[in-house]
Amino acid sequence: MDACRGGCGGIWFDNFELDKVDQAHQSLGAALIALEFDPKVKVEDARRNCPKCIDVVLMKHKFSPEKTVLVDECPKCGGVWLDGGELAQIRRHGPTAEDRKKAAQRFFDRAFIEDLARLKQRRADRLPR
Repeated sequence: MDACRGGCGGIWFDNFELDKVDQAHQSLGAALIALEFDPKVKVEDARRNCPKCIDVVLMKHKFSPEKTVLVDECPKCGGVWLDGGELAQIRRHGPTAEDRKKAAQRFFDRAFIEDLARLKQRRADRLPR
């Protein structure tokens, strides 16, 4: 990871590095959030070139459907540029992987229970009294 300490506060993550710090429980990410930067330094919101692939323009997109922070990603090397403060937004927005897993389990439990109840009712309706 490369960071602009004391300047804009931007952080460059090579491919797959961001995955190691994007959740609130990851301690290295907490250290990166504490990175000192100068809020007076304004970064132009124009398109930027990848710092690794000089001739490639970074593409803006949402970090994920749940975490709608706009990030800049290189379509060639997969590196990601985060502006100052964006890592903190990513780490606090949206559900964690564990939250998503629990929600999926609740959904499947409800669906299964409802389907089972319907099957039991159909069976009961078909049985002679």
